[in-house]
Amino acid sequence: MLPFITSASRGNLLHLSVPVRPKESYHLLDDDGGPQHAPRPSLVRRFARAYSAVCLAIILAQTVAIVLLLSKKSTRGPYLYFPAEEAVQYEIKTFNFGISDDKSPYQGSPSPEVDRLWEELYSVGLQRIPKSDAARLPNKTAVIPGDPEGFYITELDVFHQLHCLNFIRKSLHPDYYPAQRLGTLENNMHVSHCVDSIRQSLMCSADISTVVWQWDATQQNNTFRGGVAHKCRNFGMIQDWARERAIPFHYDTSIHIDDSIRIPIYRSDGSSYFS
Repeated sequence: MLPFITSASRGNLLHLSVPVRPKESYHLLDDDGGPQHAPRPSLVRRFARAYSAVCLAIILAQTVAIVLLLSKKSTRGPYLYFPAEEAVQYEIKTFNFGISDDKSPYQGSPSPEVDRLWEELYSVGLQRIPKSDAARLPNKTAVIPGDPEGFYITELDVFHQLHCLNFIRKSLHPDYYPAQRLGTLENNMHVSHCVDSIRQSLMCSADISTVVWQWDATQQNNTFRGGVAHKCRNFGMIQDWARERAIPFHYDTSIHIDDSIRIPIYRSDGSSYFS
């Protein structure tokens, strides 16, 4: 028998027999025809909130990554391709101060040993690179006459700068190196070229390592100290790269070979032309 609800009205008592159905629960049916319980609404809401939070976190992380990547690219500035990039690794080097007892073996009075050390720095020859690398250079270079594979001539500028610096060093000791004595038109022009070439190289690389001032108890004064740590390219690895690609034969520099690479040749004033 169904239960009855009794309601009272003002003035008299009226019995209403209204059947009340028991609560029914509605279920989805599974594959076997049995009831399949729907998930509780609170669980669904919690899952939706968690899913939204995860999606938001992923979007935020991707946005931060893109911003950092763009910032890094903008810091590096314009890109130029150089084949020796593959040899570049960085290391921390502390410079010699170059005064008193903190001198390097490249300093001091001229001698065969000092000459050998200097010449070993840059005596790596010229390098040969394939056409595929030559086509990516920012400046056009020439084909090596007589090269069996049609490779191209290159030289890493660091070795040119070291050659220049050694020439200037020798010009400071004309009695020991009479061939580098200043006063002749050729030597004066050579030194002038070398000084300005090194100036441009220093300004281009613009080493931002921080020199410091330290207290000198003997002098009772804060004194400049240049023997500090620098972030340097591993010079030995660059030398190895150059030696491995050194042109192994002599060639005639008066021979011109036409080729299909079209790269403008740039002048220092910014203008350019095709050879």
